[in-house]
Amino acid sequence: MLTKEICAQALNDMKMYGGINIPPLAFDIIDRLIEEHFTPQPLRFEDLKEGMYVYDKKMNNIVKVERSYINYARELIVAVKTFNYGDADMYYEDNRFYPIAIPNVGDKNEKHI
Repeated sequence: MLTKEICAQALNDMKMYGGINIPPLAFDIIDRLIEEHFTPQPLRFEDLKEGMYVYDKKMNNIVKVERSYINYARELIVAVKTFNYGDADMYYEDNRFYPIAIPNVGDKNEKHI
């Protein structure tokens, strides 16, 4: 299993032994990718799309976004379907919804080396 420390060490090795052929921007991009992968950032209201599964930190549950909208009082609302509680409309809050990483398993005919 890859950890943040293993990936950071691999990046440092690339920096040390990669020579001048690798542009510095490439190192910066990989460094940011490692950070995003191991430290997920909360989703903004605009990022929530219909049919998307997200982790709801407040409910400590995975929910499916049915729709997101602004109500008559100009409040940000997220309509979700939960596995435990059914359908619910809830107020959007900063740092509440996070992306879920689902592994790509591949097809059964794929050759593995």
